[in-house]
Amino acid sequence: MIELNKIGAHVGENEVSFGMYLPGVRKRDGYQVKVRLIHAGDQFTGHRTRDFRFDISSGRAA
Repeated sequence: MIELNKIGAHVGENEVSFGMYLPGVRKRDGYQVKVRLIHAGDQFTGHRTRDFRFDISSGRAA
């Protein structure tokens, strides 16, 4: 069962965490997931995103 309250971006005071379900995507199979962040005001101005590696784990991401 997908828990909708655990997926998407969750903004804290000094951090952002992400939850997503990626069935069949496993680190041992060589998959890598990247999260790209951009400020809402910069979306269409040519500013570059900041990329962060998303650590894949069984059941939840670290």
